[in-house]
Amino acid sequence: MSSTALEAFARGDLGDWRGLPSDLPVDEVLRLFDPIGGEGRAPLGSGEAGYVLARGGVYSQPVRVWMDRGSAIVADVATPELVDLLPGLRAGLGAAEVALAYRWGTVPVESGEWVYTSRGLTLFVNTDATRLVHVAVYSPAAETDYEQRLRIDLAERHLPRRGRA
Repeated sequence: MSSTALEAFARGDLGDWRGLPSDLPVDEVLRLFDPIGGEGRAPLGSGEAGYVLARGGVYSQPVRVWMDRGSAIVADVATPELVDLLPGLRAGLGAAEVALAYRWGTVPVESGEWVYTSRGLTLFVNTDATRLVHVAVYSPAAETDYEQRLRIDLAERHLPRRGRA
């Protein structure tokens, strides 16, 4: 099952998405997506998690593979290749289980984070909900688990400028 789900994600085939397996080894993901850099840590949900950047599939942008204890828990990617697929995805998936506000860089997007927790899928749309800009996949989860453990943050934060010495 894991290779089937990973291959569907690599193709950008999300219309019948049913989630990543809950015990998916990071190594298995990195056999399909080539790592391009070292590991990092960043906010995920209400905490922080490690990730590795990789390339592969239909995506020209790096796929960020989030991990916990050797298992892949979320994969997310900016989706210029899938940008025009939103109408078809929306028709096939139906209404999101919950629509959350998020920040796309520095731009607030009201109700633009379309969460399908039972499918392990989140679609991030632009401000007028006409284009898909980012996607995250994970194992199906309860809404509270998604928000506390799996929700990615697309906000851009600017650090204050340092004064001259």
